[in-house]
Amino acid sequence: MFVFSLAVLSLGSLVVSRSVASDIRRSFVPPGPGDSRSPCPLLNALANENIMPHTGQNIPIALLNQTMREVLNLGADLTDALVGGAQQFADDNGTINLHDLATHNVLEHDASLVHDDAAPGAVYAPTDTNKAKVAAVSGLSTDGVGLTARDLAHARVIAEETSLPLPDNLAFAANVEAALALTVIGDGTT
Repeated sequence: MFVFSLAVLSLGSLVVSRSVASDIRRSFVPPGPGDSRSPCPLLNALANENIMPHTGQNIPIALLNQTMREVLNLGADLTDALVGGAQQFADDNGTINLHDLATHNVLEHDASLVHDDAAPGAVYAPTDTNKAKVAAVSGLSTDGVGLTARDLAHARVIAEETSLPLPDNLAFAANVEAALALTVIGDGTT
């Protein structure tokens, strides 16, 4: 089974080695009714593991930034760029709800490796993982163990060929997401 591949794609099985606050008790709890989730499996995993508020609501931008730096060990420039995109959804209190990130064609885009495209005219895109897409991408593994940068690039090409064309800024974002997965989790050799 492509355990590593599934982890790279869904990031839902992410096991985080550190937490932002020492009083956070990490244990997977799936989202319940009324919980907010995004199209980003990584952010959903952080909420499901109670590293960020489990409800996915009223998340301070400062906490999102701190979590990306301390838990994911991302550098300041990359964190600022990623969180900067989410900041446009912040309310007057400087907080976001994860589902706001599913606003179609703002940060979220069609041609996802793990989500269905948004329905024509939809304001929000689907946030549930399409397991058939995950399996299809896992099947692209050249070594049958994990996904390499080349495998993910192949998956991106297929995703873009089977969806409507993406605007340039969102095509770039889609490629960055695949690279970010390798940065956070690795390619199976690191």
